Amino acid sequence: MSFLANIYREVIKVKLRCRLKAVLADIGMSHTEFAEKMGVSQSTVSAWNKGSLPTLDKVYMIEEVTGTDLRKIWVKEE
Repeated sequence: MSFLANIYREVIKVKLRCRLKAVLADIGMSHTEFAEKMGVSQSTVSAWNKGSLPTLDKVYMIEEVTGTDLRKIWVKEE
């Protein structure tokens, strides 16, 4: 197993709560506008809101599009 695969396995063990919906509301961006800027479907955005993890390139793009630190979008659940 590759180094990155091992890291990903560790990451998915951590429960993360996605705050993307709240972040979009805070910055006044609709899900439709966000999906268009991200180049993904609205169903993909919905999946992220429900706990699906985006690919690493999309994670960085989310941070760029929203202007929000990733740690404010995905919050570790205790």
